[in-house]
Amino acid sequence: IALFCNVKEDCVISNTTVDCLYKAPLMLHENGLDDVVCRELCIKARLYITPWKKLVKDIDSRKGRVTIALVGKYVKLHDSYLSVIEALNHASFGNRVFVDIKWVDSEPLNNDNVAEALAGVDGILVPGGFGERGV
Repeated sequence: IALFCNVKEDCVISNTTVDCLYKAPLMLHENGLDDVVCRELCIKARLYITPWKKLVKDIDSRKGRVTIALVGKYVKLHDSYLSVIEALNHASFGNRVFVDIKWVDSEPLNNDNVAEALAGVDGILVPGGFGERGV
């Protein structure tokens, strides 16, 4: 690769697939990316990667599962709740559990069906910010 794109041979870094996005910085560190970047930019930096290693260890040591009902009016469009999903995932790392999301459409909910719709969940999350409809 270095030969065909005018890059120093030691600057070609392997970017292998990882099973979790949060492992990518460790993989790139192990492959020497941080050393190359600092050297090429003439940066003297001290690496402090211990907190990142702890995060990955917490992710890998998750054992239990919790089910959270995410109640909203755009549950068919999961991307509408991307920041909420990521927040739940981040919370799961520190608590060493996996999070399963039960998507619950708020618009058809009423007193007669809410118990059935929320049966079997460990928690309920109702994100705000989408107006009055479906609340």
